[in-house]
Amino acid sequence: WHRGRQELQSRLSNRAEARRKLASVLASVGGAGAKAGETEEDDAEAELRAYDRKVYGALKEMAEATAKELARLGVPFFGTKAEFVVRDGEEEGSREEEDEATMGEKELKESGKISERELRVLQGRVVELLEDMVRE
Repeated sequence: WHRGRQELQSRLSNRAEARRKLASVLASVGGAGAKAGETEEDDAEAELRAYDRKVYGALKEMAEATAKELARLGVPFFGTKAEFVVRDGEEEGSREEEDEATMGEKELKESGKISERELRVLQGRVVELLEDMVRE
């Protein structure tokens, strides 16, 4: 995706350069040159944002499909029921002080629940273990 974005940026840059050349040729022969430089930049930025949204959506779908498949296979931490997961930001108490944060984590563990952040960390560890096993 990164290479595709770089190619898009290159094409947009080449397009802007071609428009500048065309405008200078038209101006030299007495024609009215286009004065839409800002509009061209806005169009290029909008095109890049659209590309980024498209890539983000595709990556998100891929991650969700992978997580569903891992849950179907019974991989630990990927089939965790939503009722046991506390969304980030819903934990009681402020996160400003470390003691309060630790106390919040302890309360979560005692209640049998886990925060989204901690679940993602555990899922990442499991994936790393699986990757290591596949390499061997």
